[in-house]
Amino acid sequence: MTSALERVCRNIGCPEVGAPLEEIQSFERVWEVEVPRDLVAFWETYGSGSGWASDEDDTPYLKIYSPNDALLSFDLPEIRRSMPSGFAPLGDDGAGEMIVLFEGRGFGFIGLVHSGVEDFVLVAKTLEEFFAKTERDEWFP
Repeated sequence: MTSALERVCRNIGCPEVGAPLEEIQSFERVWEVEVPRDLVAFWETYGSGSGWASDEDDTPYLKIYSPNDALLSFDLPEIRRSMPSGFAPLGDDGAGEMIVLFEGRGFGFIGLVHSGVEDFVLVAKTLEEFFAKTERDEWFP
């Protein structure tokens, strides 16, 4: 049986070109977070991916960046200023929401325009659960 992460990765075209550990460590340094083991494993195995989460109608779109691409895409002064401590941007949903890691809490969303702690929506504690909720279109309660 395949995991939600594997199924979603097939759909979003994860290239299975892993990111080097040095890129992951650089991401951690810049955003001052400790990347959880499941995200490290994802990055080391798949690197990135983007597309519709499943073949079902009304499936969410997501883009998960490699650590290096996340640094290049989100290391903008306005994002750096508004990103709360303990948060690190990983991708986006194609509709104005950043997919973020909240260190020690899990994965969720912050609005690209009005980011801040009060704007954060926690989706899941683990990356596997985040992908499972993505597959079922259950990001938001």
